[in-house]
Amino acid sequence: MVGELVGALKEEGLAENTIIVFTSDQGFMLGEHGHWHKSSMMKESHRVPLIILDPASEERGKQVSGLVGLIDLYPTLCELAGIEAKHDLSGVCLRPQLSDVTAKTKTHEFSVGAPNAYGVRSETHHYTEWHDDDGKVVARMLYDMKLDPGQFHNVVEDPAYRGIRDELGALLAERLSGQPRTDQQP
Repeated sequence: MVGELVGALKEEGLAENTIIVFTSDQGFMLGEHGHWHKSSMMKESHRVPLIILDPASEERGKQVSGLVGLIDLYPTLCELAGIEAKHDLSGVCLRPQLSDVTAKTKTHEFSVGAPNAYGVRSETHHYTEWHDDDGKVVARMLYDMKLDPGQFHNVVEDPAYRGIRDELGALLAERLSGQPRTDQQP
């Protein structure tokens, strides 16, 4: 249907000044990791399709390599449309990636899952915490996304990953405290 939409825009002479965004809700686990719901903190439950067709883009039809999130849509669309964003947001504009798919617009992407679950993803690792109702951390996971992209081996207690665990845990704690982020741009 996306092809039909683009074709209709071309027929009407609107394709060169129309930005199209195609996305959806987050994924529903279909047995991955033994889950059959949306509330998992695994990557399958957090990944969504995100296609931005900007007629001015130089990198049409290519996949970006950096981290992105749906929270980045508002600042991206404001900038692409030449509209000033009404307030500061946590997201960042993805325009650099629309011009160069290898560009990095952020160093980390944050996520929220089912009751009291929070995560942070870097280019190489995915860290998750579960909190009790008082905000105390009751469980953690850390996955090396380069060596274990399927997220089958939790290395949160592995001494070799202590530095990464502590770094991502501190970033997550900072984010949850509501403090402004200062390291979004690499």
